[in-house]
Order: sequence, then C-alpha cells, then structure tokens
Amino acid sequence: MSYTHILVAVAVTPESHQLLAKAVSIARPVQAKVSLITLASDPELYNQFAAPMMEDLRAVMHEETENFLKMLGGKGGLSD
Repeated sequence: MSYTHILVAVAVTPESHQLLAKAVSIARPVQAKVSLITLASDPELYNQFAAPMMEDLRAVMHEETENFLKMLGGKGGLSD
C-alpha cells in the first residue's frame, strides 16, 4: 500500500517540526501530498469588559497561527 496524501495535525509547538519531518520522510519516496491542519481556539476571557478586545486578540492569535503554518510548511518544502 502506498500513501497518496498525509494529513499532519500540528500545534504551535516545537514537536510539530518533528511531526512534519516524519511525514515528509514518509511522503517523499512515494510522491505523496502532505497537508497540515491545526486548531485555533478562542482565548479564554470571560470578563464582559474584555469583549471589545476579544476581536483584536482573536485576530492576533489567528495571524500567529497562520504565520506558524507558513513557516512550518516552508521548512518542510510544502506549498500553500
């Protein structure tokens, strides 16, 4: 059996680099596609006074996650 597509679940952690390296080492010999997936959760702020800041914080967290995925994909030789 030969893999054609490998999905790698990553988080903004150093371990993700190791996971991607392993996936790429499995995918390259059989020319399989590698895709990354992550979960971006909302910040846990329950104070009603923090509500106006939530959207800004949510946007910053989303941007950081997106930048991490781009950097990780670049190191693994993956395209968008």
